[in-house]
Amino acid sequence: MTMKSRQKYIVIGAICALAICFANSPFSSQLSACPTEGDTNVADQEKTSSAKTKKKKKKGKEEPFVSPLTFTNPVRAKWKVGVRVIGTSKSARNMLVTIPVPNQWPEQRVSMVAEDIPPQIGDVKFRDLGSLKQMVITIPIIRAKEETIVTMTFLVETNQIGAPVDPSILVRPKTNHKAGKPFIGVGPDINFRNAKLRAQVKKLVADKESIWQEIESLYDWVRENVETRSDSEPTDVVQVFRNKVGCNEDKVGLFVAMCRANKIPARMVWVEGTQYAEFMLVDEEANPVWIPCNVAGLREFGSYSDPRIIMQKGDSFKVPEKKDRQKFVAEFAVCSGKAKPIVRFIRELLPAN
Repeated sequence: MTMKSRQKYIVIGAICALAICFANSPFSSQLSACPTEGDTNVADQEKTSSAKTKKKKKKGKEEPFVSPLTFTNPVRAKWKVGVRVIGTSKSARNMLVTIPVPNQWPEQRVSMVAEDIPPQIGDVKFRDLGSLKQMVITIPIIRAKEETIVTMTFLVETNQIGAPVDPSILVRPKTNHKAGKPFIGVGPDINFRNAKLRAQVKKLVADKESIWQEIESLYDWVRENVETRSDSEPTDVVQVFRNKVGCNEDKVGLFVAMCRANKIPARMVWVEGTQYAEFMLVDEEANPVWIPCNVAGLREFGSYSDPRIIMQKGDSFKVPEKKDRQKFVAEFAVCSGKAKPIVRFIRELLPAN
């Protein structure tokens, strides 16, 4: 056998040996499991893949929630808040100050544009309580006769709110809906657990064809039957229902209570200088839609054309500094020791420019 023939047999033998090793290897089994063209498994896999692709495609095409309300004609203003603390004859220690600040809402945008925080301030942070946002200030020491001023200025853009074009797309939410559940029960001065009040609600909604008409009937009843007295002090809504008289806050509270008696989430909205109400319905995907209405003054059911700065939404706030729930959360200050510094809160509405 010539040298050339020997080399030929050696190459053939090496190829055969590699083929045998490859056939017995795990990699070979993995490749053999892959279907070839015409294999029925290919059709099955393509079907599965197509279903997954369609599912992903469908998921990818899902549009973000678009509110049926419209937000237009924004009004911009600056809101300056803060505190001025003046030490008296003795030093005070460990002062805590909380101040409500404007929060983001679908109809409102907020950004901080200025702050004045002196070095003796221990800490300034924000506390988010859901429908309420607070600035929390800690001051380690207020020296005798010393003045400390802390301020923050926010640029706030608030829109007019337009009513939904087709209210029929909105329905009653389930009682356990996450967004509505905090606004379905009783709260400070808002108690619907009165037999006559509940009977009145039941009577008003009895013959209505839609939930929108039910709520509108409650709205009109409050407007037509409760006299507005701007000089009266806010009181419990049951008293307002009985006496048929109350301030703007009372009328808003009574409407909220009647909505809740009808198992509709509702809440008070506190804006600069006044209040209005919101009630919650949902669309077919159970997305919550909070709908405004001006209970006193201009009749606006489902809309609100006076875009004032929104301070808070709600009427039963639980804050760490207070034992009881609060209908409205005001500024708060406390310090340790016997010294009582003078505290003046700052609230200024300024032009945007």
